[in-house]
Amino acid sequence: MNLILALAATAAFTALMYVLIRTRAPASALKGRFDFDDQDVARLPDRIRLMRISEGTSFVPELMTHMADTLCREGFEDAGTFVIDSMPDAKLRLLANCVQSMQCAIWHHTLAGSWFEFTCSYPGGNRTTFTTLIGSGFDGCSGHTVVRVPGAELLDLYMRACTERPMGVFMPASAETAANDFENRYTLWLAWRRAQVPAPERLKVG
Repeated sequence: MNLILALAATAAFTALMYVLIRTRAPASALKGRFDFDDQDVARLPDRIRLMRISEGTSFVPELMTHMADTLCREGFEDAGTFVIDSMPDAKLRLLANCVQSMQCAIWHHTLAGSWFEFTCSYPGGNRTTFTTLIGSGFDGCSGHTVVRVPGAELLDLYMRACTERPMGVFMPASAETAANDFENRYTLWLAWRRAQVPAPERLKVG
C-alpha cells in the first residue's frame, strides 16, 4: 500500500542551485552544509537549463537509482536524470507523484555528496519543501517554507512531507512538467534573492 505524500521542487532549492553552479564548492560543503553571501548570489546565472542524461551511464550514482526505484514503488513517476548546463559535477533526479501533487529532487554532487527533498506547491505561488540539506543562505523565498531534516531516511521524510505539510488545494505535479517547473522556480528564487541585496552591494558586485 502506497505511503501518503507529496513532493515538488526544489528545493531547499536555493542550496541546490548554488552547489551546482560553482565549480569550486565551499569548504563547508564537504560536511553537507552550504553557506554563501550576497556576492556568491551575484555570480549565479540568471537562468539554468536542465540537460537530460542516460540513467544507465557510469556518471549516475547507484544510490540515486536505488532511491528513485524506491519512490517509483510508492507511486512516483520518474521524470529523468539531469545535469545543469555545463556542470557535470552535479546530478539531479526528478520524480513526480500526481496523486499526491508532489515532486521529489534527488541530488548528488562530487564534493557535497547526496541529499533529497520533497516539495508541494499551492495556488498563488506558495510552496513547502522537506529536505535533508542544511546551511545558511538557502532559506526559501517569501511563501516558501523549508523544513530541514538532516539525516532523515528517504521514506521517513516522504511520510513527514505527506503528513506535516499544510493541507489545502495543491498544484498538480507531473513528470512531464517537472524539469520546466524546476527551471522556472530557480529563476523566481534568484530574482527574489537578489532583491534582498542592498542597492550599494548590487552596484558593487555588478
